[in-house]
Amino acid sequence: MAWPTVVPSDVANLWRPLTTAEVTVATARIALVEAELRSELRLYGITGTLLASDFVRLGFTSEEAEAAAAEWPTLYKGIVADVVRQSLINPEGWLEERESIDDFERTRRRDQATSTGLAFLDADDVAKLIPRRRRKRGAFSIHLGQT
Repeated sequence: MAWPTVVPSDVANLWRPLTTAEVTVATARIALVEAELRSELRLYGITGTLLASDFVRLGFTSEEAEAAAAEWPTLYKGIVADVVRQSLINPEGWLEERESIDDFERTRRRDQATSTGLAFLDADDVAKLIPRRRRKRGAFSIHLGQT
Protein backbone atom coordinates (compact mmCIF):
# COMPACT_ATOMS: atom_id res chain seq x y z
CA MET A 1 0.00 0.00 0.00
CA ALA A 2 1.37 3.37 -0.99
CA TRP A 3 0.90 6.57 0.96
CA PRO A 4 -0.96 9.50 -0.63
CA THR A 5 1.30 12.09 -2.26
CA VAL A 6 1.18 15.61 -0.81
CA VAL A 7 2.64 18.47 -2.87
CA PRO A 8 2.96 22.22 -2.26
CA SER A 9 -0.06 22.86 -4.49
CA ASP A 10 -2.19 21.07 -1.86
CA VAL A 11 -1.05 23.71 0.65
CA ALA A 12 -1.78 26.47 -1.86
CA ASN A 13 -5.29 25.11 -2.43
CA LEU A 14 -6.03 25.50 1.29
CA TRP A 15 -4.55 28.96 1.60
CA ARG A 16 -3.23 31.08 -1.26
CA PRO A 17 -0.66 30.82 -4.08
CA LEU A 18 2.78 30.24 -2.61
CA THR A 19 5.87 32.26 -3.42
CA THR A 20 8.98 30.50 -4.73
CA ALA A 21 10.61 30.66 -1.29
CA GLU A 22 7.47 29.30 0.36
CA VAL A 23 7.33 26.39 -2.11
CA THR A 24 10.87 25.42 -1.09
CA VAL A 25 10.02 25.59 2.62
CA ALA A 26 6.68 23.83 2.09
CA THR A 27 8.35 20.96 0.24
CA ALA A 28 10.78 20.40 3.13
CA ARG A 29 8.06 20.71 5.76
CA ILE A 30 5.73 18.36 3.88
CA ALA A 31 8.44 15.69 4.01
CA LEU A 32 8.92 16.32 7.74
CA VAL A 33 5.20 16.22 8.58
CA GLU A 34 4.63 13.13 6.45
CA ALA A 35 7.51 11.29 8.14
CA GLU A 36 6.16 12.17 11.58
CA LEU A 37 2.59 11.26 10.66
CA ARG A 38 3.59 7.97 9.04
CA SER A 39 5.65 6.93 12.04
CA GLU A 40 2.68 7.64 14.32
CA LEU A 41 0.31 5.68 12.05
CA ARG A 42 2.70 2.72 11.91
CA LEU A 43 2.32 2.42 15.68
CA TYR A 44 -1.35 1.61 14.99
CA GLY A 45 -0.55 -0.87 12.22
CA ILE A 46 -1.36 1.43 9.30
CA THR A 47 1.30 1.01 6.62
CA GLY A 48 -0.25 2.93 3.76
CA THR A 49 -3.53 4.07 2.28
CA LEU A 50 -6.44 2.17 3.80
CA LEU A 51 -8.57 0.10 1.46
CA ALA A 52 -12.26 -0.73 1.63
CA SER A 53 -11.40 -4.22 2.89
CA ASP A 54 -9.70 -2.66 5.92
CA PHE A 55 -12.91 -0.85 6.82
CA VAL A 56 -15.05 -3.95 6.19
CA ARG A 57 -12.96 -5.84 8.76
CA LEU A 58 -13.90 -3.14 11.28
CA GLY A 59 -17.61 -3.71 10.79
CA PHE A 60 -18.46 -1.16 8.11
CA THR A 61 -20.94 -2.10 5.41
CA SER A 62 -19.53 -2.37 1.90
CA GLU A 63 -21.01 1.01 0.90
CA GLU A 64 -19.64 2.73 4.02
CA ALA A 65 -16.28 1.04 3.52
CA GLU A 66 -16.03 2.25 -0.08
CA ALA A 67 -16.87 5.81 0.99
CA ALA A 68 -14.40 5.74 3.90
CA ALA A 69 -11.64 4.32 1.71
CA ALA A 70 -12.25 7.04 -0.89
CA GLU A 71 -12.17 9.80 1.76
CA TRP A 72 -9.09 8.57 3.65
CA PRO A 73 -6.42 9.85 1.17
CA THR A 74 -8.17 13.24 1.01
CA LEU A 75 -8.18 13.46 4.80
CA TYR A 76 -4.48 12.48 4.94
CA LYS A 77 -3.54 15.14 2.38
CA GLY A 78 -5.67 17.75 4.12
CA ILE A 79 -4.07 17.13 7.52
CA VAL A 80 -0.52 17.31 6.16
CA ALA A 81 -1.28 20.41 4.07
CA ASP A 82 -3.00 22.16 6.98
CA VAL A 83 -0.09 21.54 9.37
CA VAL A 84 2.33 22.93 6.77
CA ARG A 85 0.04 25.91 6.10
CA GLN A 86 -0.10 26.74 9.80
CA SER A 87 3.68 26.69 10.05
CA LEU A 88 3.98 28.96 6.98
CA ILE A 89 1.48 31.45 8.37
CA ASN A 90 3.38 31.83 11.63
CA PRO A 91 6.96 30.60 11.08
CA GLU A 92 8.27 32.03 14.35
CA GLY A 93 5.43 30.71 16.51
CA TRP A 94 4.16 34.05 17.82
CA LEU A 95 0.82 34.05 19.60
CA GLU A 96 0.73 37.81 20.13
CA GLU A 97 2.79 40.62 18.68
CA ARG A 98 2.13 44.29 19.38
CA GLU A 99 4.31 47.18 18.36
CA SER A 100 3.89 50.94 18.87
CA ILE A 101 5.85 53.73 17.27
CA ASP A 102 5.55 56.62 19.74
CA ASP A 103 7.55 55.90 22.89
CA PHE A 104 8.45 52.59 21.25
CA GLU A 105 6.55 49.76 22.85
CA ARG A 106 6.82 46.13 21.83
CA THR A 107 4.97 43.08 23.14
CA ARG A 108 5.67 39.60 21.86
CA ARG A 109 4.46 36.32 23.27
CA ARG A 110 5.06 32.87 21.90
CA ASP A 111 2.48 30.13 21.76
CA GLN A 112 3.74 27.47 24.16
CA ALA A 113 2.38 24.58 22.08
CA THR A 114 4.14 25.67 18.89
CA SER A 115 6.88 27.91 20.24
CA THR A 116 9.45 26.59 17.79
CA GLY A 117 7.48 27.78 14.77
CA LEU A 118 8.01 24.39 13.17
CA ALA A 119 5.28 22.13 11.90
CA PHE A 120 3.26 20.81 14.83
CA LEU A 121 1.29 17.60 14.41
CA ASP A 122 -1.47 17.31 16.99
CA ALA A 123 -2.61 13.98 18.45
CA ASP A 124 -6.14 14.75 17.24
CA ASP A 125 -4.83 14.89 13.66
CA VAL A 126 -3.38 11.40 14.00
CA ALA A 127 -6.58 10.11 15.62
CA LYS A 128 -8.64 11.25 12.62
CA LEU A 129 -6.73 8.83 10.40
CA ILE A 130 -7.10 5.79 12.63
CA PRO A 131 -10.28 3.87 11.84
CA ARG A 132 -12.30 2.67 14.77
CA ARG A 133 -14.57 -0.31 15.01
CA ARG A 134 -18.07 0.68 14.06
CA ARG A 135 -20.58 0.32 16.84
CA LYS A 136 -23.55 -1.92 16.35
CA ARG A 137 -26.73 0.01 15.87
CA GLY A 138 -29.92 -0.95 17.60
CA ALA A 139 -32.78 0.34 19.66
CA PHE A 140 -31.25 -0.78 22.94
CA SER A 141 -28.91 -3.33 24.40
CA ILE A 142 -29.17 -5.55 27.45
CA HIS A 143 -26.04 -6.11 29.51
CA LEU A 144 -26.52 -9.37 31.35
CA GLY A 145 -24.81 -10.06 34.64
CA GLN A 146 -24.51 -6.45 35.75
CA THR A 147 -26.13 -5.23 38.94
